Amino acid sequence: MASLATHVYTYSYHPFATKFHKRIDLFNESATAFSAFCLVIFSDFLTNAEVKYEFGWMIVYLLYSVLTLNISFIIVFAVLTFIKNRRLKKLREQRLKEKKEAMK
Repeated sequence: MASLATHVYTYSYHPFATKFHKRIDLFNESATAFSAFCLVIFSDFLTNAEVKYEFGWMIVYLLYSVLTLNISFIIVFAVLTFIKNRRLKKLREQRLKEKKEAMK
């Protein structure tokens, strides 16, 4: 229910700056909702232990994939931000140097 509310909020109010971030959020929320729905399998509804075991590993793989994907995005964006800030710092230093030379 909370996941559905998050989906409705995301598509109604557009809290993210880019479509890419919206898609990442949609993927994360969908994976979380799917994992939550699969938890019904671990109740007494299903008596076959082997099926429960296999579904358990499926949920582990799904959550591991979500975690790996999110961490890789964090690393990529951190590296891109570092490169951008480094270029801006060099540009500022170059402009400051040009101003000092122009004042001489």
